Amino acid sequence: MILNLAVTPGEVTTSLIILVMVFVFVRALRSKGRKQPSPPGPWSFPIIGNLLQLGEHPYLTLMEMRKKYGDVFLLKLGMVPVLVVNGMEMVKQVLLKDGEHFAGRPNMHTFSFLAEGKSLSFSVNYGESWKLHKKIASKALRTLSNAEAKSSTCSCLLEEHVTEEVSELVTVFVELSSKNGGFDPRNAITCAVANVVCALCFGKRYDHSDEEFLKIVKTNDDLLKASSAANPADFIPCLRYLPLQIINAPREFYRALNGFIALHVQDHLATYDKDHIRDITDALINVCHNKYAATKTDILNDSEIISTVNDLFGAGFETVSTCLYWSFLYLIHYPEIQAKIQEEIGNMLSNEKYSSYNYHFSY
Repeated sequence: MILNLAVTPGEVTTSLIILVMVFVFVRALRSKGRKQPSPPGPWSFPIIGNLLQLGEHPYLTLMEMRKKYGDVFLLKLGMVPVLVVNGMEMVKQVLLKDGEHFAGRPNMHTFSFLAEGKSLSFSVNYGESWKLHKKIASKALRTLSNAEAKSSTCSCLLEEHVTEEVSELVTVFVELSSKNGGFDPRNAITCAVANVVCALCFGKRYDHSDEEFLKIVKTNDDLLKASSAANPADFIPCLRYLPLQIINAPREFYRALNGFIALHVQDHLATYDKDHIRDITDALINVCHNKYAATKTDILNDSEIISTVNDLFGAGFETVSTCLYWSFLYLIHYPEIQAKIQEEIGNMLSNEKYSSYNYHFSY
């Protein structure tokens, strides 16, 4: 007996219509069963939610939705409900007054593989364990910020690293401007910030042409781009099981970056000297050792130390670079502000070559 397994277009269409009708029916039943009414918001399509309605410029669409639905409204990104909060007072209410209720990252696929879900920056779970983790990282940063500089002209080790890199950045800017006139400063800024972060995390700075350094800068940039590109699996969970490049790319970039950081952390664990704190990694190990000596309990294991350094590395990398990009852009468009800042710096420094953390600029 031969079975005819051919499927006609009409049968496919009928199946899809039935599937959508069942989805809408189940959704309607669930809506009726809710005890609390949902916030207002636009009607969403099955599976894809409001993704198509957001358009090419979502921020403009959200502004228009605010006019229609108010400061608090609900929409769906794929199958994930998202509460949108607008207005200073409402944002303060959510982030400050009710901060603990809204703390923690969304339970998304992209966050799940960052440090195996134990990342300090991307933790879904906000609680005592996260608070302790943060406290340890903060104490390590304070330990390093108070570390004595090798140079007598700098007040601390952090200032020394920044001063050294600023000098190199100015040299690069002068060279680029002499060759090309106008130039794009982003690559030079990124390398300068990355070098400061490397010096703080690992006690080492790189030449801007160093292959290992350029590779890690590119990997971090690729990871940020892939993570910020709205991974479809974050909003339509079933897609995470498909072998698609856009879904799996962030994981591969994270593994490469984590491998680089793990090598440095393992080297620090092997050469650690409590009487000679070289950088953030040493400071973090020091805090954990002191806690263990006091409580006889491991606070963070080696993999958690690696993930913490990874968090600090990534956070310092992206935020400072982006802030500097925008600062340069605004100064270019507002030369009168640029002149005012330059005048104040000149008056404050007088005959000195570099600024210091001890200086307090009024503007």
